[in-house]
Amino acid sequence: MADRFYVPWLFLIFSIITLQGCSSPAPVEDTSASDNALQLTDNDGEEMEPQWSPDGKWLSFGSGDNGNQNVVLLSLETQQQKQLTHSLTFVHATSWSPDGKKLAFVTSQKTDQGLQSHLYIASVPGGLFSQFTFAPSLDASPSWSPDGFSLVFPSKRSGHFNLWFQRLDSKGAFQLTDWEGTDHAPEWSPDGKFIAFHSNRSGRFAIWLLNIDNGALTQLSDDAGNDYYPDWSPDGKSLVFDSDRNGHQQLWLMDVASKNLQQLTYSPADDFRGSWSPDGHRIAFSSNRDRSVDIWLIDVPRAFGPQNNKQ
Repeated sequence: MADRFYVPWLFLIFSIITLQGCSSPAPVEDTSASDNALQLTDNDGEEMEPQWSPDGKWLSFGSGDNGNQNVVLLSLETQQQKQLTHSLTFVHATSWSPDGKKLAFVTSQKTDQGLQSHLYIASVPGGLFSQFTFAPSLDASPSWSPDGFSLVFPSKRSGHFNLWFQRLDSKGAFQLTDWEGTDHAPEWSPDGKFIAFHSNRSGRFAIWLLNIDNGALTQLSDDAGNDYYPDWSPDGKSLVFDSDRNGHQQLWLMDVASKNLQQLTYSPADDFRGSWSPDGHRIAFSSNRDRSVDIWLIDVPRAFGPQNNKQ
């Protein structure tokens, strides 16, 4: 993915993740699209990796440029934006606590030992934050457990990106996966029984499931392209993820039980990092459709909507 970077932020994200062979977001001239997505932000700099608050009223994302990225909150009721963190470098990958009172995020710094990244936790709406992980390594992309007591995240502490687990009341992390490649972007299922993530265990990046109870791994997607960054529907029956299987990064939907797929976005640009709304009706994502990377919103098709996913 490193061949076509056009902003320093994207270069740093994917140099941290080391996703060799992945297509990267690239500027495009034709910004037309046939999927009726709605643009939510149009700021200077880049808005990356949106995440819904549990009450569905806010989107959090990293915003800025030239290494000066911080967490910003966007009110979906008023469209007003509020910067939550200040004076940090390359802040990204936010994750809301289930009660909506805290945000976990990643900040990266250059040190004498090289590039390092750590997890921090900020209060909402106050913005007071404290460091959560301290290992001299690369920690990334946290996901809060449904009970609110733990975080799962990828880390390079073992020499490769694997999944790690740490309780909020503990200073020690436990390794969940052991792969000499890349396990990344974990997302806890709503019932707490599984963790979805992307991995290159099969030779290309695909979506995988980790069973929390027995550690069993299941490959969900299998395509000639690369699939990344899964996010669960609120009912735990479906996933949204981005894929370069058609040449550009586009969003796709998967029914977990049947593995049936449906393409969600159709754009000559790159769409990535989809986040499912708490009510199940919409998905927020980042895209460079308007040259810079902004936050966009799209409706979930009926086949994957909550009206068709009732027990």
